[in-house]
Amino acid sequence: MKTLIDTNILYYLRPNFENPLDHNKLFQYLESCLEIKVTQLNFLEFYTSEKLTNIEKIDILKKILTLNIKVENLNREATRKYLHEKIKILKSFQKFSVSKQGNLQKKQESEKQILVEFFESIIAIFAIYLNFESPLADGIQSKIFEEQFTSLIKGNLELNDDYIEETIKNLYKNKINKDFRKSLIQQIFIMLFLTMHNFSASKAEAYLSEINEKKITDEKYKKYEDYLANNELFKKILDIINTDSSDTKLPIKHSDSFMNLAIIEYKKFLPNHNYSNHYIEAISIVFKNILINGSKFEKNDAIDLLQFQYIDEYQLLSLETKLKNLLEKIDPNMSANMGTIIDNCRK
Repeated sequence: MKTLIDTNILYYLRPNFENPLDHNKLFQYLESCLEIKVTQLNFLEFYTSEKLTNIEKIDILKKILTLNIKVENLNREATRKYLHEKIKILKSFQKFSVSKQGNLQKKQESEKQILVEFFESIIAIFAIYLNFESPLADGIQSKIFEEQFTSLIKGNLELNDDYIEETIKNLYKNKINKDFRKSLIQQIFIMLFLTMHNFSASKAEAYLSEINEKKITDEKYKKYEDYLANNELFKKILDIINTDSSDTKLPIKHSDSFMNLAIIEYKKFLPNHNYSNHYIEAISIVFKNILINGSKFEKNDAIDLLQFQYIDEYQLLSLETKLKNLLEKIDPNMSANMGTIIDNCRK
């Protein structure tokens, strides 16, 4: 069996009375695997972790060197060289201190890229949803919205990139997950707010810049205002932004056919980016959880989601509750198999 291991599986390869798994049983299972894979982000999370001492990390790395393991984007031989180099660095406090900072920066950059892509995807799905829920007329309305939405995304690209980067840096500095979640969700809803303004302007067959500069007729302005004034979704988004509400659940139901259609429409574009089927299903569920359930998104969720890119070919192995719950929705058979493997490795 080919197995993809999560960060916590690496942690549990050391003998520790707090570990829920027997390290010997776990190692025996991994020895039986045809191939083992770990993503770059998961490995860097392990390597830079403060949960383990350098000696413990070295012991674990020496163990996995005896396995048929590959780090993402490296073949077997390159992985061996990579792990040997990490062991050498871990033996020197000074070298590890320098290496840790460099790898933390690399890890943060990877997390930022994933979060930026995820962030923009939520906005795109929301825009598609609006057009399904209250379709724009073909021609001028659709043309204006396409131009305005493209301008909105491109115009805020650097701002959103910088904002997410700063949010991640603050999390590493202050180690307060609540602040990270709050900052990310707040920025998402600001973009949803602006998207609705652009959509309403398009319905009035006007550009938002024309409305702001009062270069449209009273009739068009009334049409623009009426759509927003009578829209419960817009009212909720405005309330979330103005009151800093922790209740971010939007008035959209899971059975809402328009949201389901928006997800389906968006998914059509994802295979062009070489995303796997499991990954596409995973992010679709997370999108709906955020927009419909008001679920919060943790930084480590980005790391977990990336693993779904590989499980079309690999059996996932993890003890993370969120990840297990998501896998159960996407692939019940793999989830059940993972549960059996975990149970067989318990103390």
